[in-house]
Amino acid sequence: MLSELFVLGQPDPIVPVSCKEPVKIGSQAGFKRAGYVSVWIGTFESVEDAEGYFGIPDEIGVYLPAQAFADDFGLGNFPPETLEVNFEQVLPRPIMELLRDATFAGSFLDLAIEAAARQGIGQGQGVALLYDFDYRLNSSRGDAVGTLQFIGAFPFVRCLPHGQLANRSDD
Repeated sequence: MLSELFVLGQPDPIVPVSCKEPVKIGSQAGFKRAGYVSVWIGTFESVEDAEGYFGIPDEIGVYLPAQAFADDFGLGNFPPETLEVNFEQVLPRPIMELLRDATFAGSFLDLAIEAAARQGIGQGQGVALLYDFDYRLNSSRGDAVGTLQFIGAFPFVRCLPHGQLANRSDD
């Protein structure tokens, strides 16, 4: 039973997502994949530049679209609450430190660190995570734009309060 909850090694092969309705240009439905997180690492001139790029507002509870990020990587539209960004300081930090406090990191941290190491990346200023989204499904993707590098997409496990694991598929 426990082995069904955790994915060890490489995830299942990537296959195109078929939709009942045609995917509209600017939509991200073709890249949506429940239980996967896409991870980018990079550097900006300042924390404010990163905040502007990812649409991070100064006010709590205000959502701004991460338009520059979405445009640069051809992500289309995605719910802003599925994007998690950690660019808190200008100095580079090890990837483990950047991801340590990420939501659900315990279930994908090792995979992300290994993937970054294979790409020769051990540190960065910050990290961006897009949950329930598999950027590998974008056949015309660009893995590096400016100072951001796509590390990979990894399965993650949602945890409920009191340590209960959730098996969620709302697609």
